[in-house]
Amino acid sequence: MEKFKFELDFEENLMQSTISKALKKSYPPSVLREAVEERKINQQVHEFLSDQGLLSMLNPLKQGDVNLMLCTILVNEAGRRLISFPLIEHLMALYVLKEEATSKEIEDFEAGEKIATLGWKENVEFEVNDGVHYVNGLVKSIPFADESDQIIVPIRKDGQDQVLILKTEGIKDQLRSVKTQDLTYPLYELNLENVKIDHVSTRLIHLDLEDFYRVADLLIAAELLGISQESLQMTLDYTKERKQFGVEIGKFQAVKHMLADMHLLSESSKVSIEFGAWSVENEGEDHDIVSTIAKAYSADAAIRVVESSIQVHGAVGFTWEHDLHFYLKRAYRLANMNKTAYEEREKVASYFMGDLSPVNNKKIETVFS
Repeated sequence: MEKFKFELDFEENLMQSTISKALKKSYPPSVLREAVEERKINQQVHEFLSDQGLLSMLNPLKQGDVNLMLCTILVNEAGRRLISFPLIEHLMALYVLKEEATSKEIEDFEAGEKIATLGWKENVEFEVNDGVHYVNGLVKSIPFADESDQIIVPIRKDGQDQVLILKTEGIKDQLRSVKTQDLTYPLYELNLENVKIDHVSTRLIHLDLEDFYRVADLLIAAELLGISQESLQMTLDYTKERKQFGVEIGKFQAVKHMLADMHLLSESSKVSIEFGAWSVENEGEDHDIVSTIAKAYSADAAIRVVESSIQVHGAVGFTWEHDLHFYLKRAYRLANMNKTAYEEREKVASYFMGDLSPVNNKKIETVFS
């Protein structure tokens, strides 16, 4: 097995720089402000991702040629811009569809002609009447649901993994927009009342979701890293311009220490994601848990970096006119996607401590007493 390298190769560096330049051009800060008002998918970004074939990169682990490292690079750069497009959701929905759907359906989503999104949280129940299956309940945290063609809902219940696949056409009247902190990323709830599973507009499949969640955690971590990196860059630029007592504030020792801590958090997050992507793809050491570690660390790191950025910026960092609050709100939302950082750390404890973990029993209390 090829060893992990602590650097990107030529292809990965080229992709990173190309996507970075393209997104800076098509999605400048002024467009971000427009997204807050419109709360819609940005068509320029959608066209760029579709035309470059970037929406089709991610493949299921069991099919090989996953392109996970390249996908983390893509999502990382998207995170730096806070793009208004359900990129992680579309990639992960397609991850499911490639294991289940027809080839024509896959082609439409890969080409960007159709958009898929995910319902990250659910409380649904299934029942059978006269041999017909129905689904009832609530699906929450669905980004850009009103503009999506399909909603994919991963379900882990009673030790069984399932995925509910819903065509948005026909159920749009059951969608409800919800208020969120992250104004650049509209979320919806879907109330399902006796929706028939007809295997056409609504279908339910059995699918092992372990790999699904590993990959999702890494993509979420990658977007959080993009937030850390962009916040740090904005802060570095500001410390070279802002002066106090005729001196650039970046020359003050206290500010230097804060910048160093922010850089350490960002770089540590970057390494955890790169190693996680390599380990998951190559079944490396602790590949079952590295994505969880990356997500938990990147969530904490991103929030701390943006909060420090706001502090260094001083009063202007707290104003609506500065973009930093958008980055903080996006970081808060991402940190709680799939699982919270606390739940992720509990999972890590369970993995490494086994029977001593609070997930399995309470013996951990006696260990540290």
